[in-house]
Amino acid sequence: MTKFNFLKKAAILAIAIMATVSVSAQEKGAMSVGGNLAFGFYKADVSGADSEAQLGLGPKFRYSILDQLRAEGSFMYFLPKDHWSMIDVSVNAHWLFPFGEKMYLYPLAGFSYLSHKYSYSGTSLSGTDSGFNIGGGVDYKLSEKLTLNAELKYSGYGDWSRYNLVIGLTYSIK
Repeated sequence: MTKFNFLKKAAILAIAIMATVSVSAQEKGAMSVGGNLAFGFYKADVSGADSEAQLGLGPKFRYSILDQLRAEGSFMYFLPKDHWSMIDVSVNAHWLFPFGEKMYLYPLAGFSYLSHKYSYSGTSLSGTDSGFNIGGGVDYKLSEKLTLNAELKYSGYGDWSRYNLVIGLTYSIK
């Protein structure tokens, strides 16, 4: 089974499980939807120089598995930069630590699937990679339903890696 087929089946299974679980507000079972704005920096290999920021945009979905454990799925389209465009699909786990009444800090770990394309002067090369994510973030509750977040994550894909600084906003749906 290829990595893509495995990831596709795992995503379908995760969505099916989440669709059958009952929900309660602000605790285990809580759900939210939102969007991300990301600044991605990649390194072609260990000895390569860091790139300039590549802008990414996309939706995300969060589901509280336990009161302190949350799963987040996100889709990010990185706009073309230096002839590269990328799509990142990630599933991460967040362990929430309260910090005051409105703030939560969290480490994150998960998996990522990346599709990348290089286009220049009629030449086009594309590929896919799967890898891991590790990082951390902070949530700040603006209101009962709206939460602002920021996170820094590292994604490793075999011979190259990517750092993403992500700013997001979510709306609680249950």
